[in-house]
Amino acid sequence: MLPTKKTIYPIILAAIILVSFFVMGIFYINNTARVLNENMQRQLLEIADQGKRRLEDNINNNLSLLHTFTTELTQENLIEEDVTISRQLQIIKEQTKKTGFVRFTYIEPSGKGVNTDNNSIYLAEEEYFKHSIKGEEYISIDINERMGYEGNTVIVFSVPVKKHGVVEGVLAGTYLLNRLTDNLNIKFSEGLGYSYVINNEGKIIIHPNKEYVGKNLYALLKIDNEDSIIDGLKANLLNNQNCLANVKINGLNKTIAYSNISILNNWKFISTLPTGAALEELSSFKKIASYLTMLLGALFVMLVYYVIVSTYKNKEIIYNLAYVDNITNIYNLNKFKLETYTLLSKRGDKKYALICFDIDIFKLINETFGYDFGDCILKIIAETLKSEFKDNIYARIQSDHFVVLFKYEEEDEVAQAVNNFFEDFYRRKVTNDIRIDVVLSSGIYLIPNDETLPDVRTMISYAYTAANTIKGINTEFKYAFFDSNIRNKMVEEVKIEKEIKLALEKNQFRVFYQPKISLLNNNKISGAEALIRWIHPERGIISPMEFIPVAEKTQLIVMIGRFVFEEVCKTLSFWSKEYKEIYPISVNFSMVELYQSDLIDFIKYMIAKYDLNPKYLEIEITESSALGDLKYVVQVINELKGIGIKVSMDDFGTGFSSLSYLKNIPISIVKLDKSFFNEFETDNRSKNIMKSVIELSKSLNLVVVSEGVETKEHVEFLIECGCHLAQGFYFSRPIPQNEFEQLLFNNQEA
Repeated sequence: MLPTKKTIYPIILAAIILVSFFVMGIFYINNTARVLNENMQRQLLEIADQGKRRLEDNINNNLSLLHTFTTELTQENLIEEDVTISRQLQIIKEQTKKTGFVRFTYIEPSGKGVNTDNNSIYLAEEEYFKHSIKGEEYISIDINERMGYEGNTVIVFSVPVKKHGVVEGVLAGTYLLNRLTDNLNIKFSEGLGYSYVINNEGKIIIHPNKEYVGKNLYALLKIDNEDSIIDGLKANLLNNQNCLANVKINGLNKTIAYSNISILNNWKFISTLPTGAALEELSSFKKIASYLTMLLGALFVMLVYYVIVSTYKNKEIIYNLAYVDNITNIYNLNKFKLETYTLLSKRGDKKYALICFDIDIFKLINETFGYDFGDCILKIIAETLKSEFKDNIYARIQSDHFVVLFKYEEEDEVAQAVNNFFEDFYRRKVTNDIRIDVVLSSGIYLIPNDETLPDVRTMISYAYTAANTIKGINTEFKYAFFDSNIRNKMVEEVKIEKEIKLALEKNQFRVFYQPKISLLNNNKISGAEALIRWIHPERGIISPMEFIPVAEKTQLIVMIGRFVFEEVCKTLSFWSKEYKEIYPISVNFSMVELYQSDLIDFIKYMIAKYDLNPKYLEIEITESSALGDLKYVVQVINELKGIGIKVSMDDFGTGFSSLSYLKNIPISIVKLDKSFFNEFETDNRSKNIMKSVIELSKSLNLVVVSEGVETKEHVEFLIECGCHLAQGFYFSRPIPQNEFEQLLFNNQEA
């Protein structure tokens, strides 16, 4: 039978489709291979850079740790504490036994040293001693046998021991080199890739395979590579360039990425991956493509299959985008709302509770340990939800917020389910080697079984309102039920909100001033902090603790804060005209105020309106605000400093920060929280910590202000520590403007 037009057209169409599919397949394979290879190279560079930065952070943290101990080794402190150098070193070693430090050595200016092994040793010729005795930090890479430790390779960190700017000696810490690798991506890509560290001579310092430690990379490369490749690699490494190179190692083609470790110019961080690793997933597709010409009979089946699979995948992608959380692969808020509405609408007599979970200080965890680490914790929570609430609806609705719609019969079952979740989570945390404290808070809303069903968002807000009542409590098993007390508190907050608005309209707020005293200038007043006071016509003075939290929740804090700022500007302008003198005044800004897009414009406008020199204005930002969104706060601080305004960190010592944060935040002043004085009378350790914080702050050229000064002993101690300014009831409570002016301009000595 001869082919007709009706039959030839489908054949031609099939041939065209086949050829087109074949050509497109080849193009797709080649293009995908190129893209995957480029992505692999880019990811490899990122892995090398991340590993390098982790190593640098580890080194910087070790140096910071040594600095915190130098105060305890000064001659003055040793005499005061009545301890010997050897004993003090042993105390330091005991405090750091969980770190990689295995020995501490104190070296006198003469070079004579004593260490925690109770050995005396002469170290004047050591490079780290020569540098640190001149006041420098130093990291010694090539260590002689005298500084080794039980056959392990070590590195020595050294810092100067100073008192009043004079170097009294050197503190050296011997550190196990292999501990530096704890936070590095030594192996990745399912073990196909790995990272290691070499020096400029090519000697391998750190390697996941201990057999390679001490060998020379260039010697290994010489076996399978031309001299020109090795010479180019050497040149790039010596020039501290971050590059990629394709080489052969043990007969295998490898792509290596290398990055210079800036804090140790002699060390380079290298990550390597088999060159073809990214292309292995294409092997099955290549086989299919090579047999296409022999599978004409199955062409249409394959095309139909392809269409079906593609359609299914597209639907799956759309479904996931709409309903699945991309990090934890559990439901998102959209799906949770949909499923909850469906279930509750036909619940009958069944009882349900809405349970929420979130992580305390999750932002700080992300910024300190990285977003990958934070994502790991989120995934552990999701896995725990799957295990403990598998027959219920659960979801991640945003950031670190998780919710569960839990079916129960007796109320005790809800509390037991939450406790079971906590136990399972903390067990999984240990299993996954999460070594930091991760504390969860949980809120529970028992959904009423009546017709007045709140919407899902309202029920979630009730649960989180309950959870917020227990935030900050230091326990692993903490949850709270939304009850009448919380509901009454919400009603009371609404009432306070209305009264705040009325108080703003009727000008019931007043600015009081608490003097700041210069301890280094005969206790003279050198400025003040502006504090808001609500003078209620019926209730008298209302505590800021009662209305400020409500104002922050409702954005009214912006109006209050700007009222205070303008009042301060008026006062400074009045002083300059009336008294021909002017003193700096500080104003507290909450995180809500810092997030206002017109903040800088408002401040500039007020300065121009009252014709002020901005150097007499100081903005106080609390430590918790600064660390809550560090990147943004640093940006705002830099803009304020650009205007000429000083910025201080208020309540320092109350948050979760370490002293190392001080160097990353461009503040001019640090205000020590009054909690430093809580155990002042009974605990010398508290005094030593406070003294160390003051000395470290001063070493960073920060002005130090101590709050909560209430006794003469507090004042004498602060003067001894060299604290610049003090503020507290010992000198003066917050007072109205007229009383402060009388005190300021008639008698400047408190």
